[in-house]
Amino acid sequence: MFKTALRALALTLAATGAAHAADGSTLTYSLTPVLIGDFNLDSGGKASGTWMTADFAYTKALDAQRQVGLSFGAGRQNWSFDHPTAWGGKTPFETLHRFNLALNYQYASADGWIYNVAPGVSYAGESQAKTSDSLSYGATAFAAKMLQPGLLLGVGVSAWTGLDDASVFPFVVVNWQINENWHLGNPLASGPAGPAGLELSYKVNPKFELGVGGTWRSFEHRLAQKNAVAAGGRVEQNSVPVFVRAGYQFSREFALDLHVGAAMAGEIIIDNAQGQEISKEKHDAMPFAAISVSGRF
Repeated sequence: MFKTALRALALTLAATGAAHAADGSTLTYSLTPVLIGDFNLDSGGKASGTWMTADFAYTKALDAQRQVGLSFGAGRQNWSFDHPTAWGGKTPFETLHRFNLALNYQYASADGWIYNVAPGVSYAGESQAKTSDSLSYGATAFAAKMLQPGLLLGVGVSAWTGLDDASVFPFVVVNWQINENWHLGNPLASGPAGPAGLELSYKVNPKFELGVGGTWRSFEHRLAQKNAVAAGGRVEQNSVPVFVRAGYQFSREFALDLHVGAAMAGEIIIDNAQGQEISKEKHDAMPFAAISVSGRF
């Protein structure tokens, strides 16, 4: 749900540095395949996987101060487990799906404040999970101020129903162009680590950029009715991804970003259909590599 919650943040940071089309509209896209290398589970066994995410967003400037937006995202995680002792050798989950839809409204005041609210809905479930039990609803709101040219700071909160329990997630908004080359801000939403953290980047030249950063990432999915470990239950995956990034901006419409890193402090929590925790399995650093293709029109 955090990716849906922070989509409004990604739209805002993009909008602060991008020109709109003649009619005041912008369409952005990103496609990101992710390879997850083998990593060991604490109780024994190992796991690996592949991800694919796709995100699209449309923003329309109503006037000099107001804009509206609509974003849609889809993701698929394919997991493979080898003799996972924590679950008696059974595969805890295999293919996880996610679909996000969010609306966005933003107002920029004359004194430099930006106010943003974005309600949304998310589907997150294993293949053949019950649809009605895989939906969550929520909204994100934040306020940020342009303290000086090149420095935007703010705070926000995201509240979501969750698949079992409601959750509230505070976050910070950072977009600081330190000088011509150095920048500190929230990472790319299209990347495998997500935008809930910070990245320090250096612009080698107008098209080539290097970055290093870290984030907090959490996913939850409803499990299938025929899941071998917790039928109709819930799986939660938490980690702290750290990464290095190399990006090249070929044009406004086409950019490539390569991420390489590892998700630290990882854990997999599984609840049964009654919402009771039945297992919490920690794991070693989870290596990942991803290529993001993105652009705007």
